[in-house]
Amino acid sequence: MPPDCRRYLIHGRVQGVGFRAFVFRHVESTSIRGWIRNVGRSTVEAVVCGAPELIAGLEPHLRTGPINARVDLVDVSDGSLPEAHRGFTIERSVKE
Repeated sequence: MPPDCRRYLIHGRVQGVGFRAFVFRHVESTSIRGWIRNVGRSTVEAVVCGAPELIAGLEPHLRTGPINARVDLVDVSDGSLPEAHRGFTIERSVKE
C-alpha cells in the first residue's frame, strides 16, 4: 500500500511553545517521513508521509500540540515529498 502524504497548516499559538520538537518526538521512532517548520508568526507547516494508520495516529497531536500551545485551526491538504527525503526533520523557519 502506498504511503499517505498530508500537508498540515496549524494556526494559533504554535510558535515559541516547543510545537516542532513536540511533533518530532512523536514521529522519531516511526517510519513517518517529512518535515515541520514555522511559517510567519502564528503558523506551523508540516508535511508528513507514511502508513495511513501512522498519519491517523499523529493527527491528534497536531490538533492539540504541547501543553502551552493553543491550536485554533488546522488546514489539511494532500502533500508530497521527494522520494529521496528520508526521516523527519525540523526545517528553517520562513516568513509569510
